[in-house]
Amino acid sequence: MQNSSVEFHKKTPEGYLRLGSVSGVFGFKGEAKFFLYNPSTELLGQWLTVFAFEDKSAGQSFDILLRKGSGKRIVGRIKEDGTLIQNETRIRQLIGTELLLREQDLPALEEEEFYHHQLLGLSVEDETGSQIGTIVEITQGVVDVFTIRRSGTKDVLYVPFTKQHVLTTTLEKMVIRSYDTDESDEL
Repeated sequence: MQNSSVEFHKKTPEGYLRLGSVSGVFGFKGEAKFFLYNPSTELLGQWLTVFAFEDKSAGQSFDILLRKGSGKRIVGRIKEDGTLIQNETRIRQLIGTELLLREQDLPALEEEEFYHHQLLGLSVEDETGSQIGTIVEITQGVVDVFTIRRSGTKDVLYVPFTKQHVLTTTLEKMVIRSYDTDESDEL
């Protein structure tokens, strides 16, 4: 299970998302292993321009081509300055390098689909129009679960992203079903 949080996103340069990092050498033909924050991404199989996350900003650019390996492994190729890296030593030097992707390079979504970074910090109200709080974390699973920090408190509410619980979502706000305090523990 992967989480997205406001705190994690705040540490990322404006206009970028953290894609993952180079995590190892794969085989002997110049491929690398990658850790991805979203391993089920639709970005596999296409060259992507990414940037090394250095000193809280986007640094050197690389082009990467990601593919599924065996099991849950993600592997791929790296180009540096337009040249394919085929040197195991250079890949080893890149291990641990966090990779940033420009938000503008994300695939377009269908209507009523959202990226997590678009929902983090989103205002949440109930169906009566009462302010509930803001989304501070999203936990991915069979059903994504929103962690909502209640307004004016440190209390949180966990709401599964289902039509039963989330009535509408826009880029301006999310409207959820009204919950009595006693019922909120039953989610």
